[in-house]
Amino acid sequence: MSSGIVTIATGSDRYYIMAKNLLHSIKVISPSTNVAIITDKYNPYIYEYDDVVMLSSPNNSYLDKIDLLIKCPYDENIFLDADSLVYKNIDYLWALFEGGSDFSYLGEKLALDSSEGFFELHNVDGEIEYPIHYISRLLGGLYYIRPGEYCSRMWELCMKIKRDYYKYNFKIFKEPADEPILALAASIMDSTVVEKINDICFLPVTQRFMRIFLRVN
Repeated sequence: MSSGIVTIATGSDRYYIMAKNLLHSIKVISPSTNVAIITDKYNPYIYEYDDVVMLSSPNNSYLDKIDLLIKCPYDENIFLDADSLVYKNIDYLWALFEGGSDFSYLGEKLALDSSEGFFELHNVDGEIEYPIHYISRLLGGLYYIRPGEYCSRMWELCMKIKRDYYKYNFKIFKEPADEPILALAASIMDSTVVEKINDICFLPVTQRFMRIFLRVN
């Protein structure tokens, strides 16, 4: 069974440069780990990867990230955003998602009456014909994806949510984006949620803590 890390870069060269930095950070720590890039064009940045998936009809938008559900090249994939860097061995991530659904993610599974997620039940109930299992707060920089029927059905659901995006009154993301679409689809598909872990740090959170630290000191 094949496994590997997957990232995506389309459009501007700056995404390819960030993806290359991610690749190098992985290979320094774990040189035998397969790393693939999903991309829209051949260019000098892509030839260091173990595998390259070329999008035939790239959107150069959030939709390309949703296509990860059906485009990932390995039997088991961990997606990392191109603007990520790896600073320690990440083999433990596979164990985190072991036994979970074919799409699993870092985040929080919230109660149906919660107002803390990307959407609220009263805004989607009646607008979508599927049961909602929980309210999702999803971190969009890291996903586990095992391609197959589950992920194909989830992709189709994401396309439906995208078409009706403005019906659901998503919070934070007033315009269509991958995180709220995947969050709602995951809540419907009852996807496995791995609670946030301390050694994964997201830049916006880091920046907020740094601003607080600088004010205090």
